[in-house]
Amino acid sequence: MSENGNYSIATPEQIRLEFPLAGLGSRFLALLFDTTLSTLALILFYFLGSEMQWLRFLHGQRAWIVAAEILTSFLIVWGYFSFFEIYWHGQTPGKRLLHVRVLDQHGRAATPVQILTRNLVRAADFFPGIYGVGVICMLSNSQARRLGDWAAGTVVVHESERKLPECNPAPLPPPGNAAAIQLAARQLSAADRQLVERFLSRRSDLNFTVKYALADKIAQQLCQNPEIAASRPDWEDPEAWLEAIAHAARMGTGVS
Repeated sequence: MSENGNYSIATPEQIRLEFPLAGLGSRFLALLFDTTLSTLALILFYFLGSEMQWLRFLHGQRAWIVAAEILTSFLIVWGYFSFFEIYWHGQTPGKRLLHVRVLDQHGRAATPVQILTRNLVRAADFFPGIYGVGVICMLSNSQARRLGDWAAGTVVVHESERKLPECNPAPLPPPGNAAAIQLAARQLSAADRQLVERFLSRRSDLNFTVKYALADKIAQQLCQNPEIAASRPDWEDPEAWLEAIAHAARMGTGVS
């Protein structure tokens, strides 16, 4: 769902997240950067290949080497986007530079199948040249999705330029903060604990950008209680803070 240029996601935690949609301008600049990189890689590949021309005739394997060149060229041109979007969780170098990312339309991380699908359909978006079909498709819908996005069930959004913390699966509380965390845990209502536990149980299915935004929203909601908020300032990562409070709440109730 999109409103006023934002993509809205309703989570099972009954919290609505909004991300600015990546429009035609930012996506074109990202594409231009990525196309330049892939073209440079292709030129370098052919340059190195031309330097080895004599090996083809020396070993009488010209046909096999030409076939390998064609295959490698295809992989560079069409595999570039899929490789980086899978490896960098929805980003290519161009998308990372422009702070945009591919997400599943429900806010989860885009799967390898979705990424491969959207990039295979890129050929149709490119027709008849310079992404003619893709541009028309993006301009004709409020979510700026090209054919590849519709086929794969993905959407491209802007990320916050704020630096996200690295994921730490076993965060340690800041020195002197343990007592504040225990006090905050005792202030949680049953509904608060259920909200935090639901988030923690499904966080592995979420894209890191969505996960961070949802954790921050939940943290802000809990921090409406001043005694809970007192334990927050030392924690840069809201997910780590929620995990610490949840752990303290489980220990207090005898649940591990």
